[in-house]
Amino acid sequence: MVGGAPSPERIYVATPKTLYGTGRLHRAVRALRARFPDAFLLLPAQLFQSRDDWLARFPRVLETLTRLVFLTDVDGFIGRGVASECCAALQAGKPVDFLTDTGELIPHGRLRLSAPNESDWVKYRHVTVRPTER
Repeated sequence: MVGGAPSPERIYVATPKTLYGTGRLHRAVRALRARFPDAFLLLPAQLFQSRDDWLARFPRVLETLTRLVFLTDVDGFIGRGVASECCAALQAGKPVDFLTDTGELIPHGRLRLSAPNESDWVKYRHVTVRPTER
């Protein structure tokens, strides 16, 4: 915004469906609200009614975002949908971060993702954090 206060961040929280409605997701949202108190957090479970709705509307939602933060399932996997959302955000030049269970945001560039598992779209890619160089 020219001459005024900057617009608040719009953060999409890419979430495996297995986390919808769980305490783990609620803790993640609390951590993000603490880190980005003025941000609008967009959650897929609240935005989209079905896969077809997501396919039709996610590209328009993506245009409005300032960042995408994703979560993994309890075993460290993301499904094909979250992987697609992350890929689209990166291609659009948006920052993509992984939110750990301890509330740490890890930039995409510090992550290692396994090769896609085309036979399992729920445990599609395993996410690990690369060790930091000293």
